Amino acid sequence: MNTKGLKIGNVCISSVFSREARFKDFRYAAYKAAKDLGYEVYRNPEYTGATQESFEKYLKNKRPIFVLLVGETKSNVVKEECSMALSLGLPIITLLKTTNGKITPQTQKIMTSISKATFEKSCSCFSDCEDLYAAVQQRLAEYENERNITTANFIPQHAQIYTSSAEIVQSAKKRVVLCQRTSSLLLGPRKGVSFEKEFYDKIFEWIKTSDDEMELLHIFSCDETKKELKGTNYNVNIAEKRLVDLCKKAKLSLVIRAVKQEIMPCVICDNDLMVMLHLGVQEYNLLLSHYITDGATVSKVVADLQGMDGELLYSSESLSTSDIENFYK
Repeated sequence: MNTKGLKIGNVCISSVFSREARFKDFRYAAYKAAKDLGYEVYRNPEYTGATQESFEKYLKNKRPIFVLLVGETKSNVVKEECSMALSLGLPIITLLKTTNGKITPQTQKIMTSISKATFEKSCSCFSDCEDLYAAVQQRLAEYENERNITTANFIPQHAQIYTSSAEIVQSAKKRVVLCQRTSSLLLGPRKGVSFEKEFYDKIFEWIKTSDDEMELLHIFSCDETKKELKGTNYNVNIAEKRLVDLCKKAKLSLVIRAVKQEIMPCVICDNDLMVMLHLGVQEYNLLLSHYITDGATVSKVVADLQGMDGELLYSSESLSTSDIENFYK
């Protein structure tokens, strides 16, 4: 596939430059692979006048596909660039240099220090420039093909809403925002409702396997959740014990807030967005994949949700679970 001369998008390349053998050549191979497909490609420091500040501005303004090349040399600058890409919800293509056909322990250690979730979810490998050229073209083609066939998805069935939410939670590399009328984290799943239990377990699994670069914001209706605490539909004692235990062990940035105002339920996972809509007398969920959402708009939505007034029950900055325990009383 060669669309040379036809610009189809933006790509940036992040890696060490001269501190590891052959990485100048690798960076050029990645550049040429994307350029030959028609992408505008930004590299620093190859471009005259490029600076770290201009590179970061490019990430924020152009929101490119972020191509990350990792070998056996650690770089704090590369880690910061990848952290920014994750925070912006940029699509990330990660390629790891192999030695004798294997990822070395040093490369794996560096990649997990940059982003454990990215290492586990979206890595390819290369051994030389030809390998890298082919891998970059394949990954970019896969991304474009997926983007071209992705549409907004209406989900009418209640069970399917929970199943789809569980799926996008598992794919999140940086952030999950969970807004609910009644809190799954505080109440647990309803007794005997398997799809709620699956969603509940997936949320806890994602939190348990997360690292300190990841974050979860959970907002829920105080009144609606309090009402359910008085009923018999949930195993509240089990949910409380599990949540308190999780807060004490979780590595990620975790914020739990109860609000008084009415909430429009939604789940945001990186730049995937699922929101509940009322159409007539029916409730539907609209799933907007990261392939079709605008990252800047999703970030604004997240910022607005973070700014909602409410009772802060838990923050990983304070580590105290007393407000959560008092909420159950």
